[in-house]
Amino acid sequence: MVPSQFVTYKVAKKLFDLNVISRATFLSFVKEFAKVMKGLRKEATITVDWDAVRDMFDFDDYADVVPINAANLCPSFHAVQEYVNQMGIDMNKDVSIQKRTSVFATIIDDARALIAQQLNISTAELAFMRNATEANNIINNGLDFNAGEEVVIWSENHGTNNRAWAIRQQRNPNINIITVGLTGATTDQEVINRFVARVKPGVTRVVTFSEISNESGLRIPSKDLCSAVHAVDPNVHVHVDGAQGWGVLEHDLQDMGCDSYAASAHKWFLGP
Repeated sequence: MVPSQFVTYKVAKKLFDLNVISRATFLSFVKEFAKVMKGLRKEATITVDWDAVRDMFDFDDYADVVPINAANLCPSFHAVQEYVNQMGIDMNKDVSIQKRTSVFATIIDDARALIAQQLNISTAELAFMRNATEANNIINNGLDFNAGEEVVIWSENHGTNNRAWAIRQQRNPNINIITVGLTGATTDQEVINRFVARVKPGVTRVVTFSEISNESGLRIPSKDLCSAVHAVDPNVHVHVDGAQGWGVLEHDLQDMGCDSYAASAHKWFLGP
């Protein structure tokens, strides 16, 4: 049996107690999760049984492919996918408003509390959306601009961030888009200097960048950059696209100091 102190097990047990999943699905999850704990052993250094980890996914051993795609979509653990499927089936069995408000709303609230704790923010600061693209665009369309104000973007931002700003500029020609290139920058300080040089107090409204580039893999020093931008003008809204960071890096958003942060659960977080 999986030790009951693990949060993942507690969530699964709660779903079972709420009759969201069947006993068979719950026991199947316990079995799969036991493999996770067996594959990841904490010692002086972490020893990983990669064969056990691989067995937790539904990779096709006979397909002529190598499953390394994560910039676009990561596969979920088999046990997670079973849960998602089972909840869909249970919803079809009972589509009453009572089921949705008393059971599924509880699950969403629990998930929000767990993720908020992981990111060190309050639950009121966390919103669930379909993906980071939608989150980026809500920030884009949710801000008001005065004539002549500027948005500073990184040339390697994901297209769903930069293209959205280009569209916003077409709709509001009074917005100026300033693009920062990092070619030749070899240190964190040089990266920060490139951005800060384009920030104008009282003129720059937004600075937005991908935490990790999906093109080159370059990682921006997010905390130091947020601090440097706010030192020039604390009113600048710094938005971080963390689609390639969440699930790979440990995050404390309060410590990072960004004004907003977007991420995708279906990438490195290995979620649905």
